[in-house]
Amino acid sequence: MSLRTILTVVLVTAACSGDKLDGAIDYSMSGGFAGGIATTLRIEPSGRYRLTNLDQAPREGTLDAGAFAALRARIQAANFPTLDETYECCPDDYVETISVELDGEVHTVQADRSADKPERLEAVLETIQELAGTSPPRL
Repeated sequence: MSLRTILTVVLVTAACSGDKLDGAIDYSMSGGFAGGIATTLRIEPSGRYRLTNLDQAPREGTLDAGAFAALRARIQAANFPTLDETYECCPDDYVETISVELDGEVHTVQADRSADKPERLEAVLETIQELAGTSPPRL
């Protein structure tokens, strides 16, 4: 095999290895019987975050490197460009919205808490809920 062929294979493999998370991660959870936005979380590419909950003062800080790496890995594995934009179930359910920027393109998914959704998306949402310290009850 020639050097040119080897370099081509290496470059193609690197290009197909997944989308690069290169922007902020935005998450919100709203709904339920009370309505309104209950939780928002913004995580910058540096790991800095701002968390707001309806009934608490906003918190800011930097995510632990291991937790941030795990979240980024789950986002990569979720393959956001292939997810549906909406997963709906029923009225008065909690609605979670997550936006991620991959290779300069923002992908947003909105999912009712009780809706059927891919496990790869559920893994991202569960990780975010753990980081935000909130896990809404299922209806």
